[in-house]
Amino acid sequence: AFERDASKLKIAADKADADASRFRTELGRIENDLADKQATDRTLTAQVEILSLKDYVVKTENELNAAAQSFENQYLSLETQFKNLEHIAQKRAADADILRGRIEGLEKLAVEYSAHLQRLDADLTAKLAASNFENLVSVEQILQQQMDLPKAKTKIESFKNEKLIVESRAHELSEKLASKNYSSENHQTLIVEIQQLESEIEKHNRDMGALENDISDLKRRLESRQKLVAQLVVLEERAANLKILRGLFGKSGFVNYASSMFLQSICNAANDRFRRLTRQQLQLEITETNNFIVRDMANNGQTRDVRTLSGGQTFQAALSLALA
Repeated sequence: AFERDASKLKIAADKADADASRFRTELGRIENDLADKQATDRTLTAQVEILSLKDYVVKTENELNAAAQSFENQYLSLETQFKNLEHIAQKRAADADILRGRIEGLEKLAVEYSAHLQRLDADLTAKLAASNFENLVSVEQILQQQMDLPKAKTKIESFKNEKLIVESRAHELSEKLASKNYSSENHQTLIVEIQQLESEIEKHNRDMGALENDISDLKRRLESRQKLVAQLVVLEERAANLKILRGLFGKSGFVNYASSMFLQSICNAANDRFRRLTRQQLQLEITETNNFIVRDMANNGQTRDVRTLSGGQTFQAALSLALA
């Protein structure tokens, strides 16, 4: 806060000095402008023509009237210029008085700021001497550092909470130890017990390491077993397929299978013609023993032996099979 106040005062003092300098420049410009206007007024006054009656004795009345009108116009023009210049001069003089007042106020304010800055510098020097900082440069370097204020606040709050917890724990331990007396024998006994516990912990850690190695080995074996099981499933499926092929190609199985497929193709081709001949009432089918049966569509699709066909139907069936 002290540094901010000093900075604000220094900025205000610099601004006051700048305004005073600017006002002085403006005042000088106004004074120069006023001097120019006064010189112009003197020049115009010197240029006023002094009339002589001798020059106008021989002139006619019209010439005298024209000269009088010309002099009157010149007079009016000069009077207007004089009034304008007088108004400008008055305005410049008023502005100059205002600027002088402002300059005096700013100079007074600058003196006050300068005195206040001196007091601030003395106070800063005293506080710097009482602090742990070596000089003002180190303070400025710290102030110039970019700090994450939310993170710093969070860290400070965390530190405060941890400090409270530690103080509470220390208080509890102090209360517990208040009713106990220190004994070197108990101390040595505790040291021995701690060493024994550390040895047991070390042994347990070694055992745990051995168990972890066993677990890793078992995992590797399990993965290997899963791979072998997957391979076994593939091999069993292949063995089943080979068994089917062996059954097909063994003895006359494949021949029977090929014969059945060929006979079924002939039957399908024959039915195209046989159904047309019987007006979609009859069709031929093959049984598992490769024998022909007839499906009667006119009798709810029931099947019957081919020997139940009439002579004409038998001829139609034979003809369809022969052509197929």
